[in-house]
Amino acid sequence: MDILTTHQTAKLLGVSLPTVINWINDGKLKAYRTPGGHRRVRAGDLRTFCIAYELPVPSTLPDSQEPTVGSGRKAIVICSDEPGLSEVIKDFLQIARPDETYVAETALQAGYAIGNASSGVILLDTANFNASTEEFVEILEATFVLVVLASSPDEATSITGANPAIRILSKPLELEALRDTVESALASLGGRDSG
Repeated sequence: MDILTTHQTAKLLGVSLPTVINWINDGKLKAYRTPGGHRRVRAGDLRTFCIAYELPVPSTLPDSQEPTVGSGRKAIVICSDEPGLSEVIKDFLQIARPDETYVAETALQAGYAIGNASSGVILLDTANFNASTEEFVEILEATFVLVVLASSPDEATSITGANPAIRILSKPLELEALRDTVESALASLGGRDSG
């Protein structure tokens, strides 16, 4: 299984449960919460954590199910450095797509997540993410759909121009409209996806 409990994570690393929880709370180890409030760690996130902090990667760690280039998997990449907004969107979208939703707080993180997927949707928060929208559009238009999260449609249009490939949602977000937009965008990639 690709998803680990905090107990399993602690056992794999040979550390105490409070240590794992502290790593999660400090933002060192990525995890998410189940609807019941329990923390879960993806095998790929644990592997990334071990490499980043120069810890031995457990030989019994399940293989990561993260998408790889050309895998045909579609990813949703949330580009925002507003943690509250990012986590609400991620938690909401993970109900339907638990292994394919990533939060990127920097352009480097976004590039990594995008580079590991064949296609998908980028949710770009223009107010809080310091990256050029034009660069996203030019590089990714063939395999990704860009959804811009803006304070107003006018702000989004001034940033993106009149490009019909870009979908615009105004904040405050209505989660159902966001979900519908993401599902529609993923469906539109059907003919462009390698899977």
